[in-house]
Amino acid sequence: MIQIGKINQLLVAHENKSGYYLQSEDKKDEVFMPGSIAPAGIKLGEMREVFVYTDIKGTPLATPEIPMVELGGFAYLKVIEVVEFGAFLDWGIDKDLLSPGNQQQQKMKLGESYLIRVCQEEGTRRLYATNNLSKFIERKNIELTINEKVIALPFEKTQLGYKALVNEKYQGLIYHSDIFSEIVLGERIEAMVKLVRPDGLIDLTLRPTGMKNLKDSGKLIMTELERAGGFLPLHDKSSPEEIKRILKISKQSFKRAIGILYKQRQIVIGSSGIELAGDNKRKGV
Repeated sequence: MIQIGKINQLLVAHENKSGYYLQSEDKKDEVFMPGSIAPAGIKLGEMREVFVYTDIKGTPLATPEIPMVELGGFAYLKVIEVVEFGAFLDWGIDKDLLSPGNQQQQKMKLGESYLIRVCQEEGTRRLYATNNLSKFIERKNIELTINEKVIALPFEKTQLGYKALVNEKYQGLIYHSDIFSEIVLGERIEAMVKLVRPDGLIDLTLRPTGMKNLKDSGKLIMTELERAGGFLPLHDKSSPEEIKRILKISKQSFKRAIGILYKQRQIVIGSSGIELAGDNKRKGV
């Protein structure tokens, strides 16, 4: 069976002056590939990986080009043309993807990028993009736990942080205070669940939470102390920006971690900073 909106492995069955006909493995379905876009060296009888889409009339066509996203998937795509009835998005193949005006949460702007889902119109089978995503986001049955690793797709920067699609089905937020590396909109990253909120949204962090985070932060602080000769000019009065610059962790994680290290007598906390305790104490301090 040939699937529209999906990547298919098809047999190059026969050709005519206009192009090639590709068949499904059971030879029950067939789709046309125009000769103008056929790959060089294509041969009858071989299997080819192609993407199947529809033209404006809903007729299925095959292309050797592979899009950034398939039917039912989400992607962060850029608007390359705005017309009266919608906007066309670049999704990696020659035929641009239409987002009709009635499928736009807000009127799309030329050159801007948006998180969209690829859908299929009933009857015509034509593919289109929508960014009216609320009905595709699960907010009731959240099958996630704290510290669980997830794949996040950041799609919008806000005052609090970055909105992100989580595991292709939930919506989350990565707070600025939990970001310790560059975030690029549209690039999937690995994150961890910090909190599942009552409203069904997910708080995310780019670092482990709970005791594992404290242990990791403690190890990091000890390592950096050793590298610095036993002393770091950081303490509980240091600014969050200074702590983040030197250690790449939040001030909250820093304060909790040095509290544990102090109780374990591994460090000494002074007015000017922290230093290794005992035999590891920095010379001259």
